[in-house]
Amino acid sequence: MASTPVEQLDLNKDGAASKTEIMQEFDSNNDGTISSREFAQHTLETPAKQRLRIHGYGVNKCLWNCYKFTQILAIPIFLIFYGLYYHVSTSIVLDSNPSSSQQQFYLHQLIKDRLIEQPFTDSDGEHGTIFLDIRNTQDLWIWVESVFSPYVAPGVASDAMYLAYELFEIKPITIDGLLTLPYAPVFYQARAESPYLDIDQPKRDDWVLEKMIKNHSCTKATAIEGCDTCEPWSSDDVGPSIKTKSCGCEAWSSGVFEFKAPPTPINFIGKDGKSYLTEGYTFSLPVGHGTQVGDLGSVDNVLAYSSHCSTQRLLFMSKNSWIDQSTRLVTVSFCATPFTSTTQTLPAMNRPSEPAICFRAVFDIDRYGLVSPSYNTYMGTRYLLSSNEGYYKRVFSFTTVVFPIYFLFVELIEMAIRQKRYCRKEEAIWNWFDLIIAVTCMAFGLNFTTTPFEVADKVQFDADDNDQIFHTFEALMANRSWMFYAGLINFFSTIKLIRVVSLRSSHSRLPVLTIFRSMWDSVPFLIFLLLWMFGLALFFNLSFGSIIPSFRSVGSSLITILKMLLGDIDFDQYEGTEIYIEAPILISFFSIMTLYFILTMFVSIIDNAYQETKSKLDKEEARKKNNLVRIEYVDWYGSLLHKHCLKKSKAYYKCVTWCWNVDHDIKEVLGAQTELVEVVESEYVVEN
Repeated sequence: MASTPVEQLDLNKDGAASKTEIMQEFDSNNDGTISSREFAQHTLETPAKQRLRIHGYGVNKCLWNCYKFTQILAIPIFLIFYGLYYHVSTSIVLDSNPSSSQQQFYLHQLIKDRLIEQPFTDSDGEHGTIFLDIRNTQDLWIWVESVFSPYVAPGVASDAMYLAYELFEIKPITIDGLLTLPYAPVFYQARAESPYLDIDQPKRDDWVLEKMIKNHSCTKATAIEGCDTCEPWSSDDVGPSIKTKSCGCEAWSSGVFEFKAPPTPINFIGKDGKSYLTEGYTFSLPVGHGTQVGDLGSVDNVLAYSSHCSTQRLLFMSKNSWIDQSTRLVTVSFCATPFTSTTQTLPAMNRPSEPAICFRAVFDIDRYGLVSPSYNTYMGTRYLLSSNEGYYKRVFSFTTVVFPIYFLFVELIEMAIRQKRYCRKEEAIWNWFDLIIAVTCMAFGLNFTTTPFEVADKVQFDADDNDQIFHTFEALMANRSWMFYAGLINFFSTIKLIRVVSLRSSHSRLPVLTIFRSMWDSVPFLIFLLLWMFGLALFFNLSFGSIIPSFRSVGSSLITILKMLLGDIDFDQYEGTEIYIEAPILISFFSIMTLYFILTMFVSIIDNAYQETKSKLDKEEARKKNNLVRIEYVDWYGSLLHKHCLKKSKAYYKCVTWCWNVDHDIKEVLGAQTELVEVVESEYVVEN
């Protein structure tokens, strides 16, 4: 007599055995009826208990207890980590907490307003030109002399500067009444070996200015190109306190500039994705070497000296063609921080830290002399007290290093328990999430510098070599790259909250599983879409690349096509060209075709993934409800405690009874609502 398990009758795995499925199994002669003989040939047996490794069978007892213990603590520990990481990422990594004043953002806006959006009169005499409008080296020098230099080295003190000077013992010299420059602003250039070569053939030896004129002082009035001396600064004070100070141009009186290569050159991206190293030739302005009055006697003298000598150094460089036909890159950099970060205020500030910023203007210059400007700002933090700095460093390390180590330990235990099942089915999605979060978070915690402006203070440097500002930029640029991964950690951690909230509910699992299934099903289509877009980029690059700037390279063509898909199409750039009719027609046609592919294919894929996922979850719920799956777990210390201690206590009995009653009431309410909806739907008649 054959023995038929109950789950064998459920052929479509929907959790119930239908009439058709029963007939298919029992009706051996296919006459449409089940005779007593046919029924006697089969004996239904209850489902056997599943005894697998994931249920504790064949697992070391100590390992099994560790696994169960970590699984119970998984949700509360993750919630603690999530809260701490949110605090760290919005207060230590970036000052973006809604409860704070977002000082870093507004400091960036201040620098942008003062330097990027500040208008000036260009070489053609047109007023209203701004930084991003610079197209030649003449306008570059005008921006430096009329916008940049007056900001970092103002000649006249404002009321806010006088107030800071009077209130504090350190006598700070500020810009905007609050910011001070910890390092001197630095000018850097990279050169080609000759005027006819590109930056991929750089000059790496000493360079001599060729247009210098001996025994001639640099002044604006002279029309003569070239000079070898700067006019020294003299105070306007009358009497024995008259002071005269050199502007420091003697270092370049021979016209020789040494090639400097830092031990770890900074790599940054310029125009069209070109990569540059900070190896080349530099000079600085006499600002920031001292943020205090020092030996000049008054704040007016300090400002007058910085302004006069900055102007003289810039005249020396512009008159002697420091930027010439071989120059391929020029950067102008400075760092600023509120002087209150190193000074105690009265009353004391209730903020633990102050924002700090480093600004760099980048000018790409091609062989034809065309200048392409861009700029970068890097934000950092300076802590007011060493105790605050130590506290936040410990919180940061605990959150980004200790927690990931624990998460990796938990994942290793789970790998040992589940083995091949670790990367199967739905659990594989969350397991990969856990691994990505742990590994990325640990790498971020070990590489991110919480105090980038203090890094340069610990390095032995020569003030004339501008090493401090380069070390600071290096730390800030490394932080900028790691902040991308910090954002990924926040994103993945937030997605993982879905698993915490769902608590194995099929309705909560449905959206996540649908998304991941649709992503997997979309892989062939995404490959086709990428090839389609790459083909369009090549087509437009070859067709319009010599005329239209947005298609000048394959990379820029790809970016333009991505903008097109989002509806950002600039038809004005074709005006006045020979393709002003052809180009808009072709671009509109391919944009419509691409959007049609995307909308129709993705909607179909997502709908199909939703239907299949929902059907699978419904069958799983039905099988559990009908007890078609019986699982028996190996006891561990927690379950033994539950059996022998908790179950015998009255408090536990009352708690369980209350939870059961609440669950029963909720199910009754939901059942009544479902029946009501079914009745309404059955009585609903569509009138023609």
